[in-house]
Amino acid sequence: MTDPKGLPALFDVMPGVRRPTTGPVARIHEPRIRTLLPRGFGGEWPGPGYIGLNVPRSSRAAALALGAGHDEYQRFFVARSQAVDPKWQPYLPLIARKHFKPLCVDMIPESSFGASLKNLLTDSSWNEIRRSSYHASGTVCLCCGEGSGALQCHEVWDFDDQPAGDGWQTQRLKGLLAVCGPCHMMFHPGLANIRGLSEDIQNRLRTINVWSSDEYNQHAQHGNRMHAIRSRVSWRLDFSDFKLPELEIDPQWQQVDDAGTFSRTLPIGRCVTRITGVAYRYKGKPRIPGESPETRGFDTIMRPGV
Repeated sequence: MTDPKGLPALFDVMPGVRRPTTGPVARIHEPRIRTLLPRGFGGEWPGPGYIGLNVPRSSRAAALALGAGHDEYQRFFVARSQAVDPKWQPYLPLIARKHFKPLCVDMIPESSFGASLKNLLTDSSWNEIRRSSYHASGTVCLCCGEGSGALQCHEVWDFDDQPAGDGWQTQRLKGLLAVCGPCHMMFHPGLANIRGLSEDIQNRLRTINVWSSDEYNQHAQHGNRMHAIRSRVSWRLDFSDFKLPELEIDPQWQQVDDAGTFSRTLPIGRCVTRITGVAYRYKGKPRIPGESPETRGFDTIMRPGV
């Protein structure tokens, strides 16, 4: 496959997320060419010798016509020996894409802990959103094409490190990734370390991104520096780039004022979040705040220990 300029199609599972552009770490985020299909990670599905395909419902007929196999849950797969055929490139997960951009793993700043979609919403509202990501992926992990359990939904954020005039910096929701549990852990290295899984996720991320040990270390050091810097400022969560259904706020959040400010005490501290510029429902009552470029998104303050 090629783009309109005749260049090989470049697969980016995180479009819109800015990668480092200066310094040595910028090089490891440049587009790459995969020359070998790596071995799988031993997931129970689709089993040894096979790799899962990302086939949404609208593409099932096309995948079947190409000769893909499928199971009773309409999850599609091919033999790994066949995956080198270019016809499968549009359906292959990141680990098998020939021309690709490496995963960008940005740790969530401590000042933004607790204000994810998953934490803000009721179970039913979050389930509606996450299940849409599963359907789009063909209920197969977008990163490795394997699965040893239920898929999970990872929220992809882009961080704007330029201070705004109001003192807030902005992180924007850019996508929702359907991933298996082990691949999801790659995006949460701190949690992986607590669970004794650091070596596992390092090997997984290096394999998927085609990184050497030195390149992974550069990435980790840069990530730790940025996490420390970003944790010193407050972040506005902006959902304006992503289409979402009406949100239903979890009633465990307490409404602070009529301006859309909510608070909740979490194990990591007290989180105060201002909801603006997005339709939402709280305790059965709908609200559509006025939207302007200055008030779009979520303003989030993390107050540890309060």
